[in-house]
Amino acid sequence: MASTIVSTVGAADANSYVTLAEAATYMGDRLHKDAWTGASVSERTAALLWAAKLIDSGIDWLGSKTSNTQAMSWPRAYVPNPDPAYATFGYMADDVVPVDIKNAQCEMALASFSPGITAEPGLSSLAVGSLKLDFAGNTQQSSAFPRQVEELLCKYGVVRSAKSSARKLVRT
Repeated sequence: MASTIVSTVGAADANSYVTLAEAATYMGDRLHKDAWTGASVSERTAALLWAAKLIDSGIDWLGSKTSNTQAMSWPRAYVPNPDPAYATFGYMADDVVPVDIKNAQCEMALASFSPGITAEPGLSSLAVGSLKLDFAGNTQQSSAFPRQVEELLCKYGVVRSAKSSARKLVRT
């Protein structure tokens, strides 16, 4: 049985950015959601919790946590606001989780129902005579995140990659 979702912003016991109700609202407007709607509450909860863990561990976030006791990576201070028209001195409010991050968690949870979403691409076979290479997994995917998740998160940090030590430079 899946754990209980705790989505209190900045809480020491938080384990999700969204509640099941928020995820249901998000999925209500989403196409291709059959895997989500067909899943049990326990499976949805597990998918959301797994998505939150993947997102928190897979991004080098901008800014810094607002508290040493918060369990999740957000909320954060000193994160440049991607929409300066609504910025406070150029930074996002440090007591909220951006909607994009909540949406990314929902998208990642939905994607987790797809087989192989977290499979690492790699070499599955190698032949020397007539040189034949076969790759396992999705060799087009550059990270553990689906494209739509990366697009939602890229404004707030850089996707970690074991393939490169390159990092995005942000001038403040």
